[in-house]
Amino acid sequence: MNELPNSYEVRIWWLLWFFIFTFGCIIFLNFVIAEVSSSYEDVKSNIECTTYKVRASMVKEVEDFLTSKYKKENKFKFPKFVVVREEENN
Repeated sequence: MNELPNSYEVRIWWLLWFFIFTFGCIIFLNFVIAEVSSSYEDVKSNIECTTYKVRASMVKEVEDFLTSKYKKENKFKFPKFVVVREEENN
């Protein structure tokens, strides 16, 4: 009832499996490359805004180490106004 496949059928089966596996890998890698490219474009478009935010947080962190007496004596370095930058939306 159950006949063993001959060597020709075994070779065809493995050849078919190899092609299907290779085709699936190519499709999967194409998807991964597309997602990475999309993420890269998102990061690249927001890099300037992110850079300013990180720089501002580092300046704030350094200023937190200074005493209030030093800040009051150096009016040029610590003025009483704040400059705000906003990102333009095109």
